Order: sequence, then C-alpha cells, then structure tokens
Amino acid sequence: MGTGHQKGSMKRACHGTTKAGNPCSRPPMRDGDYCIGHADKETKEAKGFGGPQQGSGRPRKPRTVDLMREWVEDHPEAFGVIKEALSAKRAIVVGNTKDAYVEYVPDWPTRIVAFKELMDRAYGKSKTFAEHTIITDDVLAQAMRTMEEEFARLDRSDSQPGDDSALLGDEAAA
Repeated sequence: MGTGHQKGSMKRACHGTTKAGNPCSRPPMRDGDYCIGHADKETKEAKGFGGPQQGSGRPRKPRTVDLMREWVEDHPEAFGVIKEALSAKRAIVVGNTKDAYVEYVPDWPTRIVAFKELMDRAYGKSKTFAEHTIITDDVLAQAMRTMEEEFARLDRSDSQPGDDSALLGDEAAA
C-alpha cells in the first residue's frame, strides 16, 4: 500500500515552525521556502497579507457632522443669512425734534451671535464644564447645626421690635 504520494513527487513544505514549535505543514510560495504566514514583512506587504484589505469589510457609515459639513460646502448660499448678520446694522433715531434723523450703526450683538454660530459650525462647539455638588449626610448635618445655632442666637437676643441689630450679627453690637 502507498503512503498517498505518487512515486517520485515530493510535496514541498514551509520551512517555518508553528507557535507550538511543530514544522509548518503549509506549502511554500512559488518563489521561496516559506508560506505567506511565515514570509518576511516586505513579502507579506507586497502580497497584501494581513491588515485591512481594500474593499473588504462593511462600509463605514458617515458621521452626521460630516454629512452636514458636506451639504454646507455644496450649498454656499446657506451662509447667506450668517453673512448678512456679520454685517448687520441697526437704525437709531438721533434727536426728537423735526431735525431728527436716522443713523445706521453696527449691530454688535447680532454680529457676535452670527460669528459664534459660524465658528460653532466650522470648528464645533467648545467644551463646557458643569460643577456638581454632592450633599452628604455630614454636610447636611453641619448645615442644620449652623441654622439651629443661628436661630438660638436670634432667640437669645433682646432685640426690640424694629431693632435689626440682632440680624446684623456681632459686628453691629460692637
């Protein structure tokens, strides 16, 4: 019985070893002694082995902000309102007699809002920070003690009706 090989034909094998230390059983590339998995980095890159392959995988969905930016770039007339607002003027009446006249002056609040909108659209809104206060039992107990002491101090004072010196604290008594 045969071994599965035809007489006179030798099956070539890769000269590399597996992670387990066994000889690699894959056939080598035509122009070398190693399979694509054990070839040097330059050969792998030239053959397109490893890493993302062009055209493979699921296409990425565009981000909403990228779609919006593309639309705005394709429709420059969308900035017409902001352009007008950047040069906005407002009318003021100078005088209150028959000699009164209208003068046009820069409308800075409108211009600033338009500029802010333009910058927010172009560069994104700036980060804002929020401060959070955590009220624990200790803080609450201290606040209650302080209030009780203040009420007791007000009750002890001999203030007369209409006399606000007790409300002003110890500085008024001095």
